[in-house]
Amino acid sequence: MAALDAMTGVATAWDPNPDNTVEVIRIAGDTLYAGGMFLHIGGQERLALAALRLADGTATDWTPNPVGSVVGAYIYDLEIVGPTTYVGGGFASMQGSPRHNAAALSLADATPTAFDPEAGGGSDDGAVFAIAVDGTTVYLGGDFTTVAGQPRVLLAATKASDGSALDFNPNGSGGNSIHPLDVATDGTLHVGGAYPTFDLAYQQGFAAFSPTASDVIFSYGFEGL
Repeated sequence: MAALDAMTGVATAWDPNPDNTVEVIRIAGDTLYAGGMFLHIGGQERLALAALRLADGTATDWTPNPVGSVVGAYIYDLEIVGPTTYVGGGFASMQGSPRHNAAALSLADATPTAFDPEAGGGSDDGAVFAIAVDGTTVYLGGDFTTVAGQPRVLLAATKASDGSALDFNPNGSGGNSIHPLDVATDGTLHVGGAYPTFDLAYQQGFAAFSPTASDVIFSYGFEGL
C-alpha cells in the first residue's frame, strides 16, 4: 500500500504498512478507508477494516472490528455515502453486533446502522464481493443464495434503511460470484463477474439491468471466466 507522486510516480513517505492484502480503498475528506485481509495497519491492530490519516498513514480511532464466521474476517468492497460506509466481505459481526457479510457503519464511530441484509449460502458462506449504492437502494453482488431471508442468487437489491430485500431478482444461476457493480447516472446497474445466466438468458461475465425492473437490457457474453 502506497501513495505515489502524481507527476513522477515516486512513492511518498506515506506508509501504513499493512501486514496482509488490501482489497479496497475509499477516501472521504482527510481520511482513507481501507478494507482487506490485514490484522495490523497504520501502526495499530485493525482487523480487515481501518481508517487512515491521509497526512501520515497512521490509523485513526475508528475501529469496526469485524469478526469472521468461517475463517478470519475479510473486506472486499466499501462504498461511502454521506456519513455512512457500506461494507461487503466475509464476516459475522461488526463491533459485536451480528452482521453477516454486509453492513453499514457510521463514519463517526464505526457503529453499525440498522442495515442488515444477512447475505448467506453459496460456496463461500454468502460472501459479498461488491456493493453499489443508488439513492435508497443498496445493490449487493457476491457468492450468496439468500439475502434478508429471501432467495437471491449472486445479485440483490436491498433497502438502505434496514437491508430488507427489494423485488429486484434477476435469478443468477450457474456461476460462482459477482465482483464489480456500478450504477450509471440513469440508474442502470452494470454487473461483472463469473456467471453464465440471469433470468435464463446467456450473459456470461457482463450484463446491465433496467433501473425499474430486473430485466436485462444489455449483455455481452464471453468465455474464459
